[in-house]
Amino acid sequence: MYTKKPCPNCQKDFLPKRLNQLYCGIKCRTFNNNSIAKKRSEETKSLDKRLHKNRLVLKKIYAKCKGIEISTDYLLGADFDFGLYTRIAISNSIRYMLCFEYGIGEVTKDKYIIEHFNKSKL
Repeated sequence: MYTKKPCPNCQKDFLPKRLNQLYCGIKCRTFNNNSIAKKRSEETKSLDKRLHKNRLVLKKIYAKCKGIEISTDYLLGADFDFGLYTRIAISNSIRYMLCFEYGIGEVTKDKYIIEHFNKSKL
């Protein structure tokens, strides 16, 4: 026989039907799981927003300066965050940090080039 224990969601005492039962019912369990999922979503939303901003910066610079070397200062002035990228690709012996389909590769010290990577380049 199991002993009564409090539900972590509503704080009411209940008699569990199983040894590992945590919540008094489906409503409390669902409410708690949804709260956890919402918190996790809010945590990643900020990062996702910053990644998309980086992509937009690269897209705008690529449209203006396609094939031209760009300085670190120019990228920082455009509010590019070098620490945020989605993956790494190597093309023509240059290591690119990609922000979705736009990649930034260091050509020389403090000089970068931006490339658009479609599916055939990856």
